[in-house]
Amino acid sequence: TLFALLMSLYNAAGILGSEIGAGITKALHVTESNFDNLGLLVVICNLSSLLPVPFLGLLDEVSDASLMEPEGEGEEPRGERTS
Repeated sequence: TLFALLMSLYNAAGILGSEIGAGITKALHVTESNFDNLGLLVVICNLSSLLPVPFLGLLDEVSDASLMEPEGEGEEPRGERTS
């Protein structure tokens, strides 16, 4: 199902993000006793949350009218009405 696909992608992204974070932590030599590059690590991790921003332009535009009107309203009735 679509929900299962989305959840598996969400979980895979979480695992990948954790692994990348661990790799950056190791590359900067931040350990339980060495915090020399901790500030740089925090800056890198916070700036990485801005990576999706350039891709926002790829999303489809949604008009305000389609957000306000529930699906199915405003359509002409189909077929004959029976009382």
